[in-house]
Amino acid sequence: MQFKYSFVFIAIQYLSIVSIASANDQNDAYLNLMGNAYMQSSPEYEILMDQLSKSKEAKMEDRRQPLRNLKHSKSAKSRKCNPDEDVVLADFEQWKDETGYWIGEYSFYGPDGKPNVSTSWPYPYQSYKGFITGNVEGNKYRQRNVFLYPPQDTDVCNALTTTKVVGDGTCGDNGNTKIFEADQAATKCDGGNIEGPFISVVPTYTYTTLIGKDNAVLYQVYMPAGFYPFGFVNITLPEDRIFQSQLTTITKSMDGSQVYRTRTAQGFDAFGFGGTAGVSNYASYYRERKVTKAEFYDEFANAKALYNIRDEDLCKWDGNNNDALGEGVDGSMAACEAHLEESFELL
Repeated sequence: MQFKYSFVFIAIQYLSIVSIASANDQNDAYLNLMGNAYMQSSPEYEILMDQLSKSKEAKMEDRRQPLRNLKHSKSAKSRKCNPDEDVVLADFEQWKDETGYWIGEYSFYGPDGKPNVSTSWPYPYQSYKGFITGNVEGNKYRQRNVFLYPPQDTDVCNALTTTKVVGDGTCGDNGNTKIFEADQAATKCDGGNIEGPFISVVPTYTYTTLIGKDNAVLYQVYMPAGFYPFGFVNITLPEDRIFQSQLTTITKSMDGSQVYRTRTAQGFDAFGFGGTAGVSNYASYYRERKVTKAEFYDEFANAKALYNIRDEDLCKWDGNNNDALGEGVDGSMAACEAHLEESFELL
């Protein structure tokens, strides 16, 4: 989000053994037939097919296991499924992979495709860092984020006519941090899918759906139908309107020891300010890797030093630039750790 993942978006490349773009359908069919004939005459064919069969059966077994867990000792006919008791998100591959400590390299773009420029958060968006924790417990998922931003370019600071800094740092010298959080739960027995509210400038509602071959997650944020008094204008939404759509794809190294997460988010004008309802107004590109707790906090300290972030600004500001700790309370590394470790206090 620049929400939960708080915003996060993906490009997928396919690598094929044979790719003949100019071939017509008959030629493609012929080449495939020849490939099959060659394979079936090969001495390795039976071994390969046996391995593929076992692999397919193993994948099917993995998919069946969560369904068995939902049933427990009683049949589906004997009682209704209770998501609070029967849904175990850890049974689903995506949620298992999401759990833990993540470090990310982020870029956030405006509607013109250039790095986003904010009038209220005077820090660059073309390249910044994120530190995220996630955890599941039963039917619940929790995520806590800290984003670290580098100092603004000096030339930009000199040209700024609005906010030049948040907190007491110096524009062009000090970076800053923002914190985000999200809590969701499965409210239905629906294959590991979850939903829940997310409070931003206005309340929103989120849906997280598991897709792909146990390797992708679709996260969507909606503005619920209803009346929105903005002060300068009042708007009534006759139906839920999509505000953000984010795709997360989980990939792994060849030996599976390193897990990666690539997230791309698309933002949309849900309210139609200036007649632009439905128009895309931002996009993000997040590249993340799963790490140990020790590496997580070591890299956090390195990023803080690199961006020259004041201790007083550490985890002091929320996603709307509000004081998250309260007046008179300075930010600190302890505040960041307390925020990030909340993911693992999920009950």
